[in-house]
Amino acid sequence: MGKRYISPVSRKILASLKTALKLKDEEFYDIGCHAWTNFLYNLDESTLVGLIEEVVAVMKPLVKKRPEEMAPVLTSVLVETPSVKEFLANMPLLPEDDSLSIINQAILDHQLKVVGESERPHSRLHYNQPAIHLLTTQSHNVHTTISELFSVILRSCRYKGQPTLD
Repeated sequence: MGKRYISPVSRKILASLKTALKLKDEEFYDIGCHAWTNFLYNLDESTLVGLIEEVVAVMKPLVKKRPEEMAPVLTSVLVETPSVKEFLANMPLLPEDDSLSIINQAILDHQLKVVGESERPHSRLHYNQPAIHLLTTQSHNVHTTISELFSVILRSCRYKGQPTLD
């Protein structure tokens, strides 16, 4: 159909795709991957920007079930679309999977930038608490992103007028 026809009815299509995710049959997951891929590739960029946060939240169950199938379209939409990149800081991390690592790294990088610039880094930490917990407890080594995150927070606290031990 194309962008000209899909974008004006994108909310209705999104609602239909969201409803279809309630079906738990394996065959429906395959059909859902195909439908979501076509939907995302056929949105014009301005419509995509307006829907991207909702789309990522809604399709998270499908991404958990089929990360390899959804990774190419999500990489294209989230990482390679310039107008969407600025919204990455507001998105939750996707499920931990090698095929989604580029996307999760892009999300973390943008979140670190926001935390570094933010006057309230604790709100960002609270928002991403499950992801941070996963990164700190999943292995014996500290994930480099967590180390960077705490460095940024400590610097932020130091320079925002926090009392020092003089």
